Amino acid sequence: MTAPLSDRERQVLEAVIETYVQTAEPAGSRTIAKRYQLGLSPATIRNTMSDLEEKGYLYHPHTSAGRIPTDLAYRVYVDFLMRPPAVAPAQAQRLRGELEGQRAAIEAILSRAAQVLGVLTNELGVAVSPTIEEAVLERLDLLQVSSERLLLVLALQSGAVRTIFVEVPAELAADAVQHVTVVLNERLAGLTLKEIRATLADRLRDAAPDEPGSSELLNIFVQEAEDLFDVPSGAVHLGSTQPLAEQPE
Repeated sequence: MTAPLSDRERQVLEAVIETYVQTAEPAGSRTIAKRYQLGLSPATIRNTMSDLEEKGYLYHPHTSAGRIPTDLAYRVYVDFLMRPPAVAPAQAQRLRGELEGQRAAIEAILSRAAQVLGVLTNELGVAVSPTIEEAVLERLDLLQVSSERLLLVLALQSGAVRTIFVEVPAELAADAVQHVTVVLNERLAGLTLKEIRATLADRLRDAAPDEPGSSELLNIFVQEAEDLFDVPSGAVHLGSTQPLAEQPE
């Protein structure tokens, strides 16, 4: 549990963090007093910095130096102190232009987003895979890539595409694959991925296996619904690291 901060401590901590990020040098009380109009004397700032050090937000690299933020300080800064600037209309338009207009795999969209963010901000762009339980399936396709493997392509209404391999016990006739594709689209299109995983068995219960092999393939979908219609979340995609080389820290 973090120690609570007074308004003065929050002001000084924010100033120390921003100074250190910009200069990569320990921040002293005189530097803070000159750079920021806090209405505090260097002595008051120095005492406040000592209090922050006792609470675990700052530390002294050595006796004569100023203070450096700790990991805890950065966490507090990101969660409570940082005030992200509004995105300029031109930047927002450029970002939309880079990402809209064509379907792509979710991973490709996020990777591209991280690259574009890095260019716009001159920082390391970061994009994290969202949880898309409520993503709606627009359609799906099954492509036979080998005698024992199909490629399942899920096209979502958001424009994202998810692909996953489906292992089958033996080669299936093209008519069987086509029949299953039609059945799945008729019964699943328009549902969220969460709904599909929860109700797939019931929705396919009375599906008529018109083609040899159709029943076996439909059964694979029922058994593996949790994996086939799930989109992993939390994956981190990074843009170019080149901007980091230009930072002082």
